[in-house]
Amino acid sequence: MSGIGHFAPGFMAKSAAPQVPLWVFLLAGETNELLYFGFTAIGIEKPATTTMDFNQGVRYLTQGSIPWSHGVFHVPLSGQ
Repeated sequence: MSGIGHFAPGFMAKSAAPQVPLWVFLLAGETNELLYFGFTAIGIEKPATTTMDFNQGVRYLTQGSIPWSHGVFHVPLSGQ
């Protein structure tokens, strides 16, 4: 799962609110990734198209659009 970095805020929040179980914070941090998989499955969001080889590594062929799962506001990149 590409959202492993979303666990960090959950671990940080645990120290601020020790009475809340850790799994609550970790699930909250992964909610946007779970939404991403659901939204791409039903066609609301468009995942990036990638290719990978041993010479050039991972290359992005098309840019994805994930405004609903990773934020309501989407700021387009220049040139779009």
